[in-house]
Amino acid sequence: MKRPWCRLDASVVSRLPVNTGVFALRDTTTGTVSLHLAGGRSRFGLRGELEKVLSSNPESSFDFTYVSTNNYFTLYREIVSFPARFDQGNPFVRRDGLSAAQRGSS
Repeated sequence: MKRPWCRLDASVVSRLPVNTGVFALRDTTTGTVSLHLAGGRSRFGLRGELEKVLSSNPESSFDFTYVSTNNYFTLYREIVSFPARFDQGNPFVRRDGLSAAQRGSS
């Protein structure tokens, strides 16, 4: 499950699913990656949360990647709790070659 990074703009966000999930933002100027939830209380799911980011930071340049899943909290906690298991460039790729959703020996 290698998710590509996409430019955060209105045309891309409007095509996103209205599902729960986890998304990562990467600041293109600093390279800083941050992880966020689009949970059950998020209005319009992933699309709504990314629209909020876009509207609150209209001048900044971000890339994003996401995973649409009902197990959003478990995935989020796994990545936050065990950051050494995951690639720093893409938080949804485990260093052992498995995706974040796959279970294997850890």
